[in-house]
Amino acid sequence: MKPVKSIEELREMAWAFRASRVLMLAHRLDIFTLLSRGGLSAGEIAHRQGSDRDMTERLLIACTALGLLEKKGDVYVNSELATTYLVRGGRLYQGGWIDHADLDLWPYWGSELDRELGGYRTEDEGWTRRFIKAMHSLAIGGEAEGLAEALDLRGRRLLYDIGGGPGTFSIYLCRANRDLRAVVFDLPEVVAITREVIREYGMEGQVSTREGTWDTDDFGEEGDVALLSNVLHGPGSKAEMKLEKAYRSLKPGGLLIVRDFMLDDDKTGPVAPALFNLMLGAYTKAEMKALIESAGFTGVREIETASKSHTVIAADRSQDR
Repeated sequence: MKPVKSIEELREMAWAFRASRVLMLAHRLDIFTLLSRGGLSAGEIAHRQGSDRDMTERLLIACTALGLLEKKGDVYVNSELATTYLVRGGRLYQGGWIDHADLDLWPYWGSELDRELGGYRTEDEGWTRRFIKAMHSLAIGGEAEGLAEALDLRGRRLLYDIGGGPGTFSIYLCRANRDLRAVVFDLPEVVAITREVIREYGMEGQVSTREGTWDTDDFGEEGDVALLSNVLHGPGSKAEMKLEKAYRSLKPGGLLIVRDFMLDDDKTGPVAPALFNLMLGAYTKAEMKALIESAGFTGVREIETASKSHTVIAADRSQDR
């Protein structure tokens, strides 16, 4: 790899293990050799390899986004690179070092090296705090500023940041719109961290918090804007329920903003959503738009931002259904 020179390259370096793992697992399942005999659907591959249908499809989507496979309709085929280097028995087959990396080197770099260096030296803050701080770090790396630049919130007064984590997006949106107040809705253990971030930025006058859980609590009422950022991760995310509650939290004329990892409609990429999909799931853009419309919103449209990983979709709450 080349030396990193930007925050984007730094982030790519930190997340590079995900692409490595996709290559290793696809090779371990012998997908490339299987497809050398002809294209197959995700279901056919899962059946022949004895793997889970849904997770196999997610792996195939990631392989396609990374350029290892190509998709023609519902059928996956090897890319030229895979045909040349990843099919067992091929003249230039590279499986030897992939097996070595997977079975011998991965454990060393993952845990043994850590022990040799004397243990994992970091603050033992627990999963929740590490996760929320990670979301804050990613947001201040350009994502929050980019969203604030892309959205026109003039005339808006009250924003509900639903599952807002550290509240970083609310802070940046309120900084850019001084008449806007934001309420960050999240679990009690998360809100405790959110309040620390709000104090750090001196935004107590514009950004507040509300403890709750979306399974049992409403998001508020008479809001001008509802932001759902990174909380609609595929079919397991209860997206329908969250969108319906977001609709009820807004007054007529209110604005919905959905920001998330979203796949292209043909499920061939982009890379970041495809890799995220393998872990937690991701909707396509068309699927997300359909869900938003089903919740009662109108004027569904994509908002162009500088983000290379996330899609932003806006919609309007008109009159009561």
